[in-house]
Amino acid sequence: MPTFNAVWANIIRCEGDVFHTITDLPFTYSLSKDKTYLTIGREGKKIRQMFYKKLIAQACERIPIKRLSDVADLRGPSYLYAILTDRRIVK
Repeated sequence: MPTFNAVWANIIRCEGDVFHTITDLPFTYSLSKDKTYLTIGREGKKIRQMFYKKLIAQACERIPIKRLSDVADLRGPSYLYAILTDRRIVK
């Protein structure tokens, strides 16, 4: 299982890359200047949700994530699932 630090480093490295939700909606994310949270962008617009590093750490404790329901109780589960099941992020 990857460490949170390894996952976070991959999240930083993949900033701006295109990811897809389970329903195949494309999105990107960008990190705050201080790299403490990320925001999701879809169709050129930012979604009004911030995914703080602490939330990502909570989701990482559930790796390997097999189903969307594994993170359904967290904010933005579709985006968390897409990011944390992507081979660029979790190796």
